[in-house]
Amino acid sequence: MLFPKIKGFIYDSTLPLLVINLTLPVYNEEECLESKVRELAGFLEKKDYAKELFLVFSNNGSTDYTGEVCDYLVKKISIKSIHYFTPYKGKGRAVKQAWQNYPAEQYWFMDADLSTSLDRLDEMHAILQSKQADLVIGSRRLKESRVNRSLKREVISQGYNLLLDMVFRKGFSDAQCGFKGVSHEVVESLLPLVKSNDLFFDTELLVLAEKRGYTIKEIPVTWIERRESRINIYKATSGFMPQVFELYLRLRKT
Repeated sequence: MLFPKIKGFIYDSTLPLLVINLTLPVYNEEECLESKVRELAGFLEKKDYAKELFLVFSNNGSTDYTGEVCDYLVKKISIKSIHYFTPYKGKGRAVKQAWQNYPAEQYWFMDADLSTSLDRLDEMHAILQSKQADLVIGSRRLKESRVNRSLKREVISQGYNLLLDMVFRKGFSDAQCGFKGVSHEVVESLLPLVKSNDLFFDTELLVLAEKRGYTIKEIPVTWIERRESRINIYKATSGFMPQVFELYLRLRKT
């Protein structure tokens, strides 16, 4: 059962439950997608939990040949996978719809360019499986992490996390790293409350989870900037700020 158009997100708990839903939100990734997915599949083929994993290419409105690449990879890689397409842009929307339509015991998502090294997937799986935490997130700000990125991205990251510290007094250090795992309980209870359909999705989910007492475990990662940043610092900060303060006001009312 698929729901390509979702105005108000509703978690459908009646759908059959998978063990692991690994979602790759993709948008105009035709140049790098095949090589990165083959790298991911090659890594997963060696893992026992790969037999329980379902890979979702969540294609949010790509205008290049990303869709065709996804269809090709679904047929060629050994990992169970599906190409899910929605004509509407937005990373948050892509993740929410993939998680709604393919419910699981564990939900993972990562950036399709594999900026975050895969060597921490085993740790994320083990923490969620043993219920040591409700959410597991990669953090580029831990001492053990190795990070290679432009000054522009570093300035954005530090400024954004400082803003979150001041507004929410958060306990996690890196809201935006594209490497996260979440339990079924968190998704079922919190995803219907997440309003963001864009890059603020990560932050909103983490803040809501922390405020409601769910445990968040940060793990160090190796993170390498794979392509030149197209982020405009002014647009990035000005775009996030209204959402930050909307969430702050919403939480004050609860």
